Amino acid sequence: MGWKGVAVMDLRVRFISDYLDGLFPVAELCRQFNISRKTGYKWIGRYEKFGVEGLLDLSTKPHGDPHKTAQSNKSSGHSFLSSRHFLAQTTMEAWRNSLI
Repeated sequence: MGWKGVAVMDLRVRFISDYLDGLFPVAELCRQFNISRKTGYKWIGRYEKFGVEGLLDLSTKPHGDPHKTAQSNKSSGHSFLSSRHFLAQTTMEAWRNSLI
């Protein structure tokens, strides 16, 4: 069955309507609509949980930035660097004092 020119939402609603009629098994419906069974069951699950609203496209925006440093790591990193700087200063002062 060709779906050129059919809106995605119309396809999903038609799939759910046919599913609710119960005339065909899910695997057969997926073949008719040219979608994977995984996608078919995903649409059915969303419809059962959220109704027609669940068939709308979800945002593909990432929930977080994997490259962003966590706030807790930023503060601990700063104190670590400060302690290394302090240690370097005291070691250098001790070394200078030993030369005198």
